[in-house]
Amino acid sequence: MKKGAMFGLDARITLTIFAALGLIAFTNFYFVSRQATATQYYSEADAVGQALKNFKLDTNYQLSVNTNPYYYNIAELITLTQDANKPYTKKYKGPYLDYKTTADDYIIENPNNGLQISLVSRSLTNFASGNSENTKCSGDNCFIFIKLYNVPTSIYDEMAIIGKDIEYKNVSTDLRNVYLPLMAE
Repeated sequence: MKKGAMFGLDARITLTIFAALGLIAFTNFYFVSRQATATQYYSEADAVGQALKNFKLDTNYQLSVNTNPYYYNIAELITLTQDANKPYTKKYKGPYLDYKTTADDYIIENPNNGLQISLVSRSLTNFASGNSENTKCSGDNCFIFIKLYNVPTSIYDEMAIIGKDIEYKNVSTDLRNVYLPLMAE
């Protein structure tokens, strides 16, 4: 009787079982990690929305518009970046966010994860059309969208499951710029 052969078979079966359990655990961790990142991105969008509301309450003004007429100067939620003679300078109680500014006044960046965010004026009804990216919004359907830059497609897919009214523009096959409607202008 070969007792060693039986032990070898048991070890291989055990090794196969542990490998399968490890694969299942890794897969679950991967999906939970994607869901957590998607939830974090929504939380960041909420924080930007709240910062904008606080800015408006404190100053009684809208953020200034950048040289590109479709982007708001979101850097003003962190620091007063342009003309110190603006009418709301004395009422400004910022910074409203713990982010860092970038070379462009219309983009801010989370220092912890590198996520870049801007505020964009777009039409809610025809947003998905190709022209809306370069067309000035006018009328009653103008909304402020939060734009998240270079979101991995897998994270976008999780965000689409969690939330609604989410739009995107492809940057590449793996990255998307994600737009979340914030409020009417």
